[in-house]
Amino acid sequence: MFSIGQMEPEGPLVKLELSPDEALVLFEWLSNRDGDDALQPLIEHWSEQLVLWSLLGQLEKTLAEPFDAKYGDLLTAARERLVAGIAPADRKRVK
Repeated sequence: MFSIGQMEPEGPLVKLELSPDEALVLFEWLSNRDGDDALQPLIEHWSEQLVLWSLLGQLEKTLAEPFDAKYGDLLTAARERLVAGIAPADRKRVK
């Protein structure tokens, strides 16, 4: 993976806040998309790929769950907690 950590920021850093469940689900999604090149058709500029790699790298450094033997169970539980208030019939992807 390419690291952009050596680059100096252009102004103050932007802070994003995610719940632990959101961070875990996003980590899994980004990891899967990075591994299968599924996002490649959506990347319009090389900078977008760099941003996605940076975000994935930050999540990798932050999360301990991906190294847990019960990672699959933890991910499933996080996904279910995130959609707990949404009826199964309404869990359609919005286009």
